[in-house]
Parts: sequence; structure tokens; C-alpha cells
Amino acid sequence: MARKPVGKAAVEGFMEELGRRFRGAGRIYIAGGAEMVFLGFRSETEAIDYSADIHDEYGDLTAAVRAVMAHLDVSTEPAGPSDFIPLPAGWQDRSRFIARHGRLDFFLLDPVSVALSKIERGSSRDVADVQSLLQAGLVDLAALQSAFEEVVPRLERESLRVDEQDFRRKFESFVGMSERG
Repeated sequence: MARKPVGKAAVEGFMEELGRRFRGAGRIYIAGGAEMVFLGFRSETEAIDYSADIHDEYGDLTAAVRAVMAHLDVSTEPAGPSDFIPLPAGWQDRSRFIARHGRLDFFLLDPVSVALSKIERGSSRDVADVQSLLQAGLVDLAALQSAFEEVVPRLERESLRVDEQDFRRKFESFVGMSERG
């Protein structure tokens, strides 16, 4: 069943409703297109991507997310960069707190991790999102290079989805394109 496109109000509504419906405590990291929408780089996305760090009651979180999806008529996806690539050191410190609803703290996921995962995916929309992060000063090429060099050696042990050579090719292409302007 097709749901409505997700704009910033829907992302905010998701956070408020989830905080109201879910009684547990933890952190929710907004990622992907929903993060780009929240930051104002896009007007809408297809789904609210999120990662959860919930201490207990994960099944209760799933039920609450389902109820919020039905209430708001939006799609959600429990997905973030860590589902594709290992996250670089310091990702939690670089994640920006945005709101507390109920006992849930909501964050925008680390822009360096988001940028690396979008470069790895490599779609034109993903590349445009990373360019937006660069132009806004939320990431820089030096930080991306450093995080990339940290993550690549871990791919063999921590990622079934990413081919190192393909990721390296996409990353080098992105850096070259960004340096040329």
C-alpha cells in the first residue's frame, strides 16, 4: 500500500507520536532521506529511516512504530548506515540531538556516517545529498577521507553488502568530483 511522501512535518510528527506511544527509553537516530528532509535539503522522501538504540522492549517499539505509521500514513524503515557499512569512531558524538519525546531522545545520525553510506550507494540523489552536507559545512572532505580509511579495512569482517573495490571506486570518484567543484 502506497503511503504519503514524508516531509519535515511528518518527520516531526513521527518523533512526537512515537514518544507518546512507546513507553520505553532509548535513542532513535533519524537517517537517510528523512535526515535530509529534516535539514531542509529536500522537501520530501519516501520513508522515515531510523536506527534504534533501545535497552529493552524492542518488540514494543516495533508495535509503536506500526501504530505511528498507520496514524500518520507514512512509511518507515528501520535502517541506517550501520546496516551497510561499519560506522566510524565517534559517530555517536557527531550525532546531533534534536528532540526528546516521552522517554525517547531523537538524534540526526552522524553526517559523516550518512555521507559515507550515501557515497557507497552511489545514486545521483545520494551524491546530491552528500554535496548538500558538504556545502552546509556539516562534513568536509578531510573528515570523510579519514572515516573512509578507518571503515574500509573493517568491511571484510563487518559488512556482507559492500564490495571494498566498488566502494573505493565510488569514493574516489566522489572526491575527485568534489575537488573539481
